[in-house]
Amino acid sequence: MEAIKSCFRDKDAKVEEMKQRVGALENSVAEAEKKKSFWAMVS
Repeated sequence: MEAIKSCFRDKDAKVEEMKQRVGALENSVAEAEKKKSFWAMVS
């Protein structure tokens, strides 16, 4: 029983980590888009 609970806790932790990574990735994509549009305006 403990092994099953432990497995679910590990899974939850991994899901949270993946969510954070996706959030960070979205932020960097948004930053890249901002920079690209800025340089498009400047040139």
